[in-house]
Amino acid sequence: MFFAGISGSAVADTAAVGSATVPAMLKAGYDRGFTAAVTGASGAIGMIVPPSIAIIILGISANISVAALFLAGIIPGIIIGVVQCIHCYFYAIRNNYPVAGRFSFARLWVELGRSALPLVTPALIVSGIVGGIFTPSEAGAVALVYALFLGAVVYRELTFRDIVQSLVDTTIVTGLVLFLVFASLSFSWIITIERVPQAIALQLLGITSNPWIMMLLMTLFVFLCGFVLDPTPAILILVPILLPIATQYGMDPVHFGILFIINMAISHLLPPVGLVFYTTCSICNIPVTKAIRPMLPFVGFMLVELLVFTALPDLVLFLPRLFLSK
Repeated sequence: MFFAGISGSAVADTAAVGSATVPAMLKAGYDRGFTAAVTGASGAIGMIVPPSIAIIILGISANISVAALFLAGIIPGIIIGVVQCIHCYFYAIRNNYPVAGRFSFARLWVELGRSALPLVTPALIVSGIVGGIFTPSEAGAVALVYALFLGAVVYRELTFRDIVQSLVDTTIVTGLVLFLVFASLSFSWIITIERVPQAIALQLLGITSNPWIMMLLMTLFVFLCGFVLDPTPAILILVPILLPIATQYGMDPVHFGILFIINMAISHLLPPVGLVFYTTCSICNIPVTKAIRPMLPFVGFMLVELLVFTALPDLVLFLPRLFLSK
């Protein structure tokens, strides 16, 4: 949950944290299926808490304040993380997993001191965007310069070859994302010209006039679409269709955006398209069939939390209203 505030990517969270924790968990005697499930489920929080890349894409494409979305994702992200911790605690007791040692505030303080400089990165991004100091794109540039300074000058672990390889990898990933963006924008233009959003809105309006039922129907629709669409094209294709319907029923755009992101995070944990699910299975070196069953409780908890956030919008909108007078 805390690492999600640094990378902004669910897949990156799963790969980075999993590479460090999975070997230790397996060595301690943890079941591979549960290890894969807890690694993937916790990594999915990277889509919800700031500075989430998915939130930035949604905010820019839907013309919703990224600062408001960042603030709105904090409480849901913490609640999801805490519920996962509680589940892990009772699961570990029930399966008699080993105890590594007692918690120590002294050790926590020492480790926080060692990680203080890297932890400045998410604070720099979020505070800069929320405070209106720079835009999301500028925040990325500032965070990049700061990370380069830490890696090359402070810790002296980042070499010129590493930087070049990072540039190459970033170029490839960016090219793939831009291809998806261009294709999705073309599709969005076609469905706009053909008035598809208006047609869907009329169909939904004909089903019910109750805003709560409408929100549940849209949540179910997005959840099903998440099985066949990656989050980025899902955001670019579905949000322009569903957001006008949501606002027509009196739903706050920020509230809608966070619910959409949580839905995509849940879809990340399930096949056939769940990238986080496949990433954690690869790290744990197990077939996907062995990870599905231990993953289901995490997915179930997130679905219940999604319904809670849908029914209680103040949980999502409290911080944006507090800091941005929304």
